[in-house]
Amino acid sequence: MRNKFIAFIFAFFCIPICYAENTILIEQKDGLLAKFVFDSEAEFTYSGSSLVITSDADQVFYQLSNLKKVTFHLETSVDDTQKDYVSFFFQQNSITIENARPNASVQVFSVDGRQVGVWQTDKMGYLELDIDGLKKNVYVIVLDGLTYKFLKR
Repeated sequence: MRNKFIAFIFAFFCIPICYAENTILIEQKDGLLAKFVFDSEAEFTYSGSSLVITSDADQVFYQLSNLKKVTFHLETSVDDTQKDYVSFFFQQNSITIENARPNASVQVFSVDGRQVGVWQTDKMGYLELDIDGLKKNVYVIVLDGLTYKFLKR
């Protein structure tokens, strides 16, 4: 039986010391692209089969099954040369991570806190995680102090 999963990262934690611009870029399977810039903290949750993005000003819903790629971007004014673009690609039974820090530790935990595995990005910040062996559950990816959650169905 071919396992299908719908996955999405919907949480990241950032406590900037100074002004920071938080951006999320959402690419859907049909090619539509949406970019959100938050001056304040935003909350990423899910309800049923929808991603819910809530900020001070608005609330937006996306069907998880329509999502292709989601990219988070944090830019601080402390160092204009420091820009973090971490991309996640979700396909059938794998998660591809691109543009992470080179040789970064990537940990995956089940929602109950059990560590599923530890991996490391290559010297280009790339990693492909095979999640075929994971059971249906919610999982948390920890990468450089940030957390990303996904649901395997």
